[in-house]
Amino acid sequence: MTTLPRLVEMLAQGSSEATQNEAAAALGDLARNPDQSAQIGAAPDAIPRLVTLLEIEGVRFSASSALCRLALDPFNAERIEEFADSIPRLVPLLATGTPFAVQLNAIMILCAVVSPMTAGRLAASVGAIPALVKLLYGSTQMYAVGLLLVIVETGENADRVGVELAAAGAMPILAAIRVAGLPHVKRFAAAILTHLM
Repeated sequence: MTTLPRLVEMLAQGSSEATQNEAAAALGDLARNPDQSAQIGAAPDAIPRLVTLLEIEGVRFSASSALCRLALDPFNAERIEEFADSIPRLVPLLATGTPFAVQLNAIMILCAVVSPMTAGRLAASVGAIPALVKLLYGSTQMYAVGLLLVIVETGENADRVGVELAAAGAMPILAAIRVAGLPHVKRFAAAILTHLM
């Protein structure tokens, strides 16, 4: 079996995409075990290298899956959030045209790492709000509404956030969710609309 340090080494720039993909997938499998997940998160280069691999199309699914599993551990979620480029690298994965599994991984990672202290970074990321509005439909609705609520509740750049939400067509969607969504999602949508009024 390949050791953890070797798997992290295989993620490095200069390795082939196939090698990086294999290592990211193996780390994702190991991260299913909470003890292994903690060890991966504690490895100095594991999370930064996985975040960097989000930009490589051929490795994106494996890297986002590994990060998604790692983010279930609060310590690892904090490590992902601390890596300065993590939020801006995750936002493009929310865009239309991204494979659904990668979109779902990205939004779940963001839900794990975005807090009131970091919501401003998410709101400031180019394309974040329009992408989240598009994800208000279907199985990503709960996550998108939750992230939008955290952004709105922080109050950072409230005017710009309100304008972006309106321009993306969020208001009628949120109003419909407030009426016909799942109970907790209805409350989130109502809270967003209240903050914006």
